[in-house]
Amino acid sequence: MKEDLRKTILSKRDNMCASDNKRLSGTICRSLIALSPYEASKTVMCFLSFRSEVDTNIIIKNILDSGKRLVVPVADIKTKSLKLSYVKNMGDLVPGAYGILEPSPSAFREASPEDIDLVLVPGACFNLKGYRIGYGGGYYDRFLPKIRKDALSLGLCFDFQIVSSIKPEKHDIPVDIVLTEKRMIKTKALSLKG
Repeated sequence: MKEDLRKTILSKRDNMCASDNKRLSGTICRSLIALSPYEASKTVMCFLSFRSEVDTNIIIKNILDSGKRLVVPVADIKTKSLKLSYVKNMGDLVPGAYGILEPSPSAFREASPEDIDLVLVPGACFNLKGYRIGYGGGYYDRFLPKIRKDALSLGLCFDFQIVSSIKPEKHDIPVDIVLTEKRMIKTKALSLKG
């Protein structure tokens, strides 16, 4: 069920035309940048978009240009966990695990989950309660419990990636907000402007 849903949604996402992906990603990124939790964040963890994911380049550029601190995830395949690194320059990134960009070994600057104010989370799909189906590695399921209680987690996806048929498992942690090109879904009581 979970695997079928993941395959179906990812296939649909992979079949989007590049111009639609870019246009809708731009809408999502600009909506995020206008949100008060983003504005208030000093340290933002942002995934480096891969394949047909929401393109996060606008967000990353804004983080770096606005003086916020950028933290990126680095997949450790051996431990199936995320390591965190500060990034100051996009030129420091090289293809790493799964072909996803990450800091080169010489540019890796360790960050702690406690440093992060806002975590941007990728996923194959999300439901209206913020539960997600990832890509099958469990990296974010193991990572999200480590962030501060007052830090926010926010899923970025296209609206067709919102589904009702996700059945959460015990270890699943919902994100606080899901943002698409059409709507913002708050999964806990938050007062937001934007």
